[in-house]
Amino acid sequence: MPGSPPALALQVGNSFAEVARAIEQTVGRLRDEGASKHALFVAELALEELLTNVVKYSGSSGAAAGVELRLPDDRVELRVTDHGQPFDPWSRVPAAAPKVHPRPLGGQGLMLVKKFCERTDYTRDGACNVVTVVFPRQGEA
Repeated sequence: MPGSPPALALQVGNSFAEVARAIEQTVGRLRDEGASKHALFVAELALEELLTNVVKYSGSSGAAAGVELRLPDDRVELRVTDHGQPFDPWSRVPAAAPKVHPRPLGGQGLMLVKKFCERTDYTRDGACNVVTVVFPRQGEA
């Protein structure tokens, strides 16, 4: 997948309005590519969670994040990058708990993202956090 060129590349400013713009553009591109409703939902959820965390916690000003959309084969790959402090969002995702036990506040959105994706990765590339999610373009994971 690293070899496939981005179908869309965006710089996202450090505001919730910018997050909304990035989501709208990315979901729109996926819709144009014929992605399923489920894939559109997963893309929106993943970007909302990841980009909101960047805006709230990265400490970056100006361009808070980059978003790349790749469409290798029958998959969707979303990559979010930022220059904030090292932070692996997947390390803090709570394990699924039995429904009878209350879950701690926070992390539920990322838990859903992880559930709907085939792959969730984090790497630190120099001064940059790189978070990648991969899920099917059609149907459900």
